[in-house]
Amino acid sequence: LRKDLGMIAPGDLTDCYAALSDSPVLARLLLHRFKRGDGIEGHTFGNLMLATLSEEEGSLEGTVQDVNKILNVRGQVLPATFESAVLVAHLVDGSEVRGESILADERRGRKVQRMSLEPADVRPPQEVIQAIRDADALIIGPGSLFTSLIPAILVAEVAQAIRESSAPLIYIANLFSEAGETDGLNLEEHHDVLATHLGRQADLVLVNGRSIDARTIARYRSDGCQLLTDEDCSYPFRLKVRHAPLVRPG
Repeated sequence: LRKDLGMIAPGDLTDCYAALSDSPVLARLLLHRFKRGDGIEGHTFGNLMLATLSEEEGSLEGTVQDVNKILNVRGQVLPATFESAVLVAHLVDGSEVRGESILADERRGRKVQRMSLEPADVRPPQEVIQAIRDADALIIGPGSLFTSLIPAILVAEVAQAIRESSAPLIYIANLFSEAGETDGLNLEEHHDVLATHLGRQADLVLVNGRSIDARTIARYRSDGCQLLTDEDCSYPFRLKVRHAPLVRPG
């Protein structure tokens, strides 16, 4: 959709709308993924809705507030930029992988050195910068490290606003590493990669403190994922870790 229509990648926006919508029915519909249909197979209803609005208005910029109202969103959802950009992974062997959707497949176990956007000078909506300046706390995560969290802070003005904010920065850790994306990275390394791209370390790191059943752990491990805990992290890092029940029991 991003390449064909020249729009921003809609996937994370759709996920946020679904998570924050007060309508359970709409939240379910937004995440419905079509399993058949020429041209729509594999897409979610929410992505197609955003693509339709982008096509109708020329971009999402003029419609995003309407979407917030239509979906009865608690608060508001805004992208880091309305300008289309390509995510580029620069690997330690000197090669590059261009495009979020192929990163896991094309890496083939090679380590990511850094991420960038092309073009690098995309601009954020001023509402985003103002929201960061007004925030009592800034929360990053959970989410895919290289393809969801870092892309937002690759927008230079967004990262600068976060660095300049006096509000505490809280990183909510994923439960597991992500196969094909963060293989071999422990909890502290997840944080450090994010901090390197942002230019600021988290003040607090929120980690799941509720036990996860053995069957779920085994299923993730069979996919090459590892449970993220602070047990194998350095002492200075563990001082800013806080545990909370981040998963539903059962």
